[in-house]
Amino acid sequence: GEDHPSVGTDYCDLGWSLRDQNRLDEAVTNYRRGLDILERIAAKKLDLANAQTDLSTVLAKQGKLGEAEIHCREALAIMRKELGTDHPDLPRFISNLANILRREGKLAEARPLAEEAVAICQRHPDRVDRWAQESAFRTLRDVLTDLGDTAALEKLDAQQLQYLHTSLPPDDPELANALAQLTLEHLDQGRFAQAEPLARECLAIREKKIPDEWRTFNARSMLGGSLLGQKKYAEAEPLLVSGYEGMKQRQDKIPADGRVRLKEALQRLVQLSEATGRSDQAAEWKQKLAEFDKAAK
Repeated sequence: GEDHPSVGTDYCDLGWSLRDQNRLDEAVTNYRRGLDILERIAAKKLDLANAQTDLSTVLAKQGKLGEAEIHCREALAIMRKELGTDHPDLPRFISNLANILRREGKLAEARPLAEEAVAICQRHPDRVDRWAQESAFRTLRDVLTDLGDTAALEKLDAQQLQYLHTSLPPDDPELANALAQLTLEHLDQGRFAQAEPLARECLAIREKKIPDEWRTFNARSMLGGSLLGQKKYAEAEPLLVSGYEGMKQRQDKIPADGRVRLKEALQRLVQLSEATGRSDQAAEWKQKLAEFDKAAK
């Protein structure tokens, strides 16, 4: 019958699948069905909190931030009651609420929550889920960026780098992945000088551990992008060219969600050609970029 925990979680699992297919209205319907069953039968608190959080994610994607906030608050209240104030499972729920509040423009309320999530991660470097760690630091960085708090951002950069080196072994590919994500965030925010040492460390690890993988060439392109943003054109060019060419040669091995990295590499080459006044070369790279976009449709 419907009044069974497994039925409720099945509806939520279906909601997750529909969300990944971008069928958001159907996803919300199934999450609501699952959540209704779980609440009615007083299911496990963790199942309830996860369902509330996942529903909030879909609602946020639909732009329904007020409703998403309500579900985030309910999920976090459940987890705080069940786990206390310093449990390694909390950062996921705290940073999720902080991010919704940030998007609503409630920065004064978002900041202490985002800081709390990061602080819990720092106290439990080996126990917080890797995705939750990245989300916590990224959310706090977004909040501080929106606030324009440059000093706090610089402090956060140092804290996150120390955290990564504490929680992961040297030369670990997972460390390289975390550094790559952090590098990309800096590049997206135009913080090119801050991105450079992160990109260099990421590239050094990948050249040592996975020299022939497409991600190594993406790291070269990102390092080139950090130099390009600092107008170090001569140093940037060989990295940008080899990064793009290496990814292009391995294009069939790049997963679908990684294809955007190849586009970014092309965009950087366009920017380099324009910045150095080579209009013919810029036109060639733009043509390749147009072909990429056409093939991606």
